[in-house]
Amino acid sequence: MREWPLASVVVVALVGLGLVADHDQPVRRGLLVVAAALLLGALLRAGLPTGRAGLLAVRGRLIDVALLAAGGAALAVLVLATPSGRG
Repeated sequence: MREWPLASVVVVALVGLGLVADHDQPVRRGLLVVAAALLLGALLRAGLPTGRAGLLAVRGRLIDVALLAAGGAALAVLVLATPSGRG
C-alpha cells in the first residue's frame, strides 16, 4: 500500500475521535490521541523520503513537518492546559 503513512495518521486520529465520542472515556484522552496522530504525521514526514511519504508530502519537507508538529503540540498544550471540570 503506497499511502500507508497517511493511512497510519488517519487511523490514529479516528481512534482518538472514537474515544472522544465514547461517553465512558474522558474527552481529554481522545484529544491527546488526535494530537499524537499529528505528531506521528510530523515524524513520518520528517523521516521518510518525499517519494515514500505519499500524501503527507504536500509542500516542502520543512513546512510539512513544522505545520504538523505545531498543530499536534498546540492541541496537546491546549488539552493539558484546560481544566478537566472535575473538582
